[in-house]
Amino acid sequence: MVLSKSGPGDGFFSSAFQARLSGNNLHNASIPEHLAYGSVITVKNLRMAIGYLHSHRHLYPEGIGARQQQVTTYLHKDYNNLWIIKKHNTNSDPLDPSFPVEFVRHGDIIRLEHKETSRNLHSHYHEAPLTRKHYQVTGYGINGTGDSNDFWRIEVVNRKFGNRIKVLRSRIRLIHLVTGCVLGSSGKVLPKWGWEQLEVTCTPYLKETLNSIWNVEDHINPKLPNISLNVLQPSFPEILLESHMVMIRGNSGLKPKDNEFTSKPWHWPINYQGLRFSGINDTDFRVYLLGNPVVWWLNLLSIALYLLSGSIIAIAIQRGAQLPAEVAGLSQVLLRGGGQVLLGWTLHYFPFFLMGRVLYFHHYFPAMLFSSMLTGILWDTLLRLCAWGLASWPLARGIHVVGILSLLLGTAYSFYLFHPLAYGMVGPLAQDPRSPMAGLRTSQESQLGSSTGPFQPGGSCLRSLKNSAHQDPALEVQRERNPALERAGRELQLRPQHHRTTERTAPLRLLPRAERRGRWVPEVGTWKAGALKEPEGQPPRMRAGPFAGHQVVAGQSGWRRERAPR
Repeated sequence: MVLSKSGPGDGFFSSAFQARLSGNNLHNASIPEHLAYGSVITVKNLRMAIGYLHSHRHLYPEGIGARQQQVTTYLHKDYNNLWIIKKHNTNSDPLDPSFPVEFVRHGDIIRLEHKETSRNLHSHYHEAPLTRKHYQVTGYGINGTGDSNDFWRIEVVNRKFGNRIKVLRSRIRLIHLVTGCVLGSSGKVLPKWGWEQLEVTCTPYLKETLNSIWNVEDHINPKLPNISLNVLQPSFPEILLESHMVMIRGNSGLKPKDNEFTSKPWHWPINYQGLRFSGINDTDFRVYLLGNPVVWWLNLLSIALYLLSGSIIAIAIQRGAQLPAEVAGLSQVLLRGGGQVLLGWTLHYFPFFLMGRVLYFHHYFPAMLFSSMLTGILWDTLLRLCAWGLASWPLARGIHVVGILSLLLGTAYSFYLFHPLAYGMVGPLAQDPRSPMAGLRTSQESQLGSSTGPFQPGGSCLRSLKNSAHQDPALEVQRERNPALERAGRELQLRPQHHRTTERTAPLRLLPRAERRGRWVPEVGTWKAGALKEPEGQPPRMRAGPFAGHQVVAGQSGWRRERAPR
């Protein structure tokens, strides 16, 4: 067995799986077999990677249902996973030696009191934080004293009323007595106010799903005898299947971090966007993962050429064409060897289109190896065919050698151009002529090493506007005079990509109070600094772009744009 040791991720797996892990509290453990009142328990959801019923002292924020104690599910072992099972109509201590042991049975009405905070598991008609039409689940009450919304009916799936509830083996549901909803977990990740734990709801839909089925895992009751858990350990095929299902589910739930460059599968073959490892400005040591453009684009071209040439050869063979011996041998190499490699590329690339998890540029690397092997097979075969076809030419033998050397030298030169990205660089950003990456561009309106990140469209254009604004001291003074008008004028700012010009661009400019007459005048595109005044008595007009010939005027309802009279 490969997974034989306990670790921080034990909560992702079922209770029976954990019983096989050395170091886990369930490994070779002995616990009471039947659930009784007064027992301290943990309640685990049966759906993989959901975790334990959990609560803590933090409250739901304002506007999220009732401002009561949060109840979530948590994937790790924790003291906040512990609950005390009590009768619904009494606060007496069931562990008192003077009271006889009373077992919990199918159909009983119970209360679950959180051990660390002494608040009861509670639900009401307030909507759940994330899932619509589900009810909120909270912790409520003081020292176990709450109200009727704390009462739950415990039911064992496919059992009769009155049967005892077995630890680990009984599949239970908790039905809220007042609303009739079923306790469950939606599997959705709460925001940071919920510590990115999973949402617990009470669903009014009574259909049995794994999200609403639980089992009792840990069970502490000094008044009950213990039994060994060895009989519960699953077989090897069962744990092999469960471990892979947990890994698949864990991967599908991964989310991107803040300011992290993610990508889509169609980006990868065309080398559209890489992955930034460190650094965002000219004082940082910047490392960026990017494919060698010659290798990437040659691989893409080779796949298209292989499909074309392979189809032609396959059709020719199918129609019984008689090929020369050497051509037939090279054709078989291309069809069989290239076909196997193309199959490997397909299997390592296209499944990513079906994945819902966050994806990165490096996920393409296994498929890229197969496409590189296909490139080698294709060009070696094509160059050999060219040399055979030009056998009568004196230099025919050198075609293969020259072709291979050209590909290698092109790859090496491309690596030389882009190697600062891989080895790291410090200094000016790509838009600065002094940068080693200056002038290297693979997509429109995007530059390598820019402050917004390489291959981020629009970064350089927006920065030029920002820098020019800071270089205009008059504009800075005018902004300080009236911030409200600045905000209004910003709504009318034109997009810089609509105005191609060699002159310096700047955002909207506010004229001095004596000149503006309540108007904002755009100075974008072909407008020159200082040339802002119209003839006396005429409002200012836009001279360029899609709104040329319009004027900006102030009305009672705000700023508006209208066509100027001729």
